[in-house]
Amino acid sequence: MKKLAIGYILSTFNCLSLTPLAIYLLFPAMVTYPVSIVLRALGWRDVRRGTGVGSALYAVIFSLGVVTFLLILLTFTEALPREALQIAALSWTLYSVAELYLYNSAARNLGARTFHLASVNIIGVVSIDYVAFTVLPGSVQSFPEDVGGFLYLGAGVLIVSALAAAVASSKINITRSRTLQNIPKLPPAGNISSTQRQAQPLLKLEPLREGVQKTCPKCRTINPLKARTCSGCGAALAVEIGLKCPVCDAPFAYAKKLRMDRYICGVCGSTLVVKPV
Repeated sequence: MKKLAIGYILSTFNCLSLTPLAIYLLFPAMVTYPVSIVLRALGWRDVRRGTGVGSALYAVIFSLGVVTFLLILLTFTEALPREALQIAALSWTLYSVAELYLYNSAARNLGARTFHLASVNIIGVVSIDYVAFTVLPGSVQSFPEDVGGFLYLGAGVLIVSALAAAVASSKINITRSRTLQNIPKLPPAGNISSTQRQAQPLLKLEPLREGVQKTCPKCRTINPLKARTCSGCGAALAVEIGLKCPVCDAPFAYAKKLRMDRYICGVCGSTLVVKPV
């Protein structure tokens, strides 16, 4: 997932602007920050559409990210009083919590366990919020020495979090063609070879996230989850034997690989993990 990975790499650069390097990076960060927000929101949206993992929180990340950026920009240009930074910090905290949920969801459902390390972002958020809400400096361009420890701790933790998220994101291999609306049309189950149909599976599938309806791979008609045949074209949507989706009984031939041992059923959209029998 290149968008997500690039977004978090830029986020790493943004965090460096909270270190002693701020004198060199503050102005470039005003450009990379909004780009990072857009890429992260689009990346999480694509993960949601491609795997069903996560939620519509990508919209929250985008909206609150834009609000945060505008407040910081207006405060920096002195169009708003410095107290506006506290509102920006609150907005940033809310979308950081949304990202924390998405980290854990991706780590749990996609096997991208490096996202667990990215979850330390909340420590960095708390550290920087302490600066924003208790000892906010009079100038938005410098911080007093007595809060430098909290600021640099927060920046360091956020850098670790962003790098971990970038690494985990780079391992998620999905495309828009894997969304339920755009799964390539496949032959109906009745056309699967007898060898495939009768072979005794040496593997088993376990659902990580269950779908709620079936989409016919042939005509794209929506069917109930328990349907054995398509109401639109009559194609078989389930098999009795062989490796099949444990949620809707569709043959494993319809599944699309996400990464490692994770697949998405091409009929019901359930996220599946492959395990040996």
